[in-house]
Amino acid sequence: MDVKEIFHDDAGKAKALWQDRQASGFAQQAVETPLQLARLGVILPSVNTVVEPWFNRTLGPDVGLHATRMLLDSILTPDALRRMDHEEGIPAAVRIASCRPHAIAYGCTASSIVQGVSYDKQLQQQLEAETGIPSFTAVGAIIDALHSLCIQKIAVASPYTAAIGEAEESFLKKRDFRCLQPLIWVLLIRLNWHHLPHVISMNWLAVLGIRMLMHC
Repeated sequence: MDVKEIFHDDAGKAKALWQDRQASGFAQQAVETPLQLARLGVILPSVNTVVEPWFNRTLGPDVGLHATRMLLDSILTPDALRRMDHEEGIPAAVRIASCRPHAIAYGCTASSIVQGVSYDKQLQQQLEAETGIPSFTAVGAIIDALHSLCIQKIAVASPYTAAIGEAEESFLKKRDFRCLQPLIWVLLIRLNWHHLPHVISMNWLAVLGIRMLMHC
């Protein structure tokens, strides 16, 4: 059973229970205090201040967001990201699992980018093995979304250092995407050239409103 099926199954049971309680007069204040039908656990780097308010606005009132953090050095380097993942990733997953979320999101793109495609898949599998809860990574979700939209060419913009930016491009190329530089696609749009990117992807979770998929 995948994540969507689990959400729908539990949501259906909770909704039936809620309707029974409403019929008995138990919940007169349903509008003011909507029932949470599902819980999403999120694991974040300690420096991230964006995901919680952003997700709370987009998930809707029937999904509860529950977050925990991994300590990340303020100076972002590949070594700092590796240390965060290997020392704090799984313990953070075990902590968030204690609130019994229906799914767990590993909300750091850069840590997967610098450690590669096989690491990202291994991380997702390890999260599920340690918690027994369906889990996904930020990068894995981005790749799945791009594949679902049949995207092949993308223009990538990110706030990372040159080393992490190069790792990001390498990561995407290994997943068979063609990457265009942001300045290049701006020029192509102005020239109305036919080799435009299928999507503009801004892949980081620490700037408000960041991940956009824009069809060109």
